Formats: sequence, C-alpha cells, structure tokens
Amino acid sequence: MSNGITIADENIKQMIGSSGWEFKEKDGAGLFFEKDGRRLIATTQMWTGKYVLVKIPGDFK
Repeated sequence: MSNGITIADENIKQMIGSSGWEFKEKDGAGLFFEKDGRRLIATTQMWTGKYVLVKIPGDFK
C-alpha cells in the first residue's frame, strides 16, 4: 500500500516543484513546500489499493 503513496508523493513533488516550489519535508500525509516566503501543504490519502486521493491548494501556481 505504501508504494502507491510513495509514487504519488514523487509525482506531487515533481509537479509542484516545476512551478518553483521547494519541497521541505513530509510529515504524516502532508508534503510541505515553500516559495517566496509562502507555505503550501499537499496531502495524500490511500483510498483503495489502486487509488490515492491528493489534495493540493488551487493557488500553487
């Protein structure tokens, strides 16, 4: 199960990082990023064995 979360985390880091956000840390289900003094938190949740729900604030770009 954690493999699906790991893959999702890496995809999230790549997607958000491409918009200039710097990954800082992972704490539980949250991935913390910073850019220009702002903080962004993306969260993941394993829904089933095949699906990971991801929540990312809409203003990340």
